[in-house]
Amino acid sequence: MGVRMTEDFQHAIKAWAKKQPDNPPLATATRRLVELGLTVKTKDPEEKPAKKTKGKT
Repeated sequence: MGVRMTEDFQHAIKAWAKKQPDNPPLATATRRLVELGLTVKTKDPEEKPAKKTKGKT
């Protein structure tokens, strides 16, 4: 799969990669960041926010 990205975006990924113990190449760093992003718990768009109760602790 090919991916197009701006030089600034590539620079940000490469900067992240340099902070990793094994300094992965761009493709590996990109894959790791995508994997990390996929593990983030997101809110269900249909879930309604909890109601705040006044004065109760």
